[in-house]
Amino acid sequence: MPTNRQVIRRLLFLGCAYVAAMIATLPFPLHEEGWFYLYFYRASFFWAFPAGLWFFFGHNADITEIIIAYCVYMALAVAAAVCVRRWILLVCYGVICALLILNVGGCRKVWTGVEQEFKSANPDTTK
Repeated sequence: MPTNRQVIRRLLFLGCAYVAAMIATLPFPLHEEGWFYLYFYRASFFWAFPAGLWFFFGHNADITEIIIAYCVYMALAVAAAVCVRRWILLVCYGVICALLILNVGGCRKVWTGVEQEFKSANPDTTK
């Protein structure tokens, strides 16, 4: 069994990957006018981040599927945090990273359409 310090380090390492993936879902350029509104509009949907995993495969996600995705992420994180063997940690981390990459791809796919709708609905805030 890993020590408490090892578990905390592993969870922080996994948390950094998750935060980096959430930031990667905000791909719009910051030099545009109106980016401030788009940023906070997108930030209001961070709770639904795992929906991107479903959107990547062309499926609309409801709250049940978002909860399922969160449970999968949490199960993999717990398995990675408490595993004894290093190869299990690496496999869990690899699966989490692969899922996060697919998740970001799905979120960016959705946000491209949402951003265009936002810009057309608010021409005074974006140019």
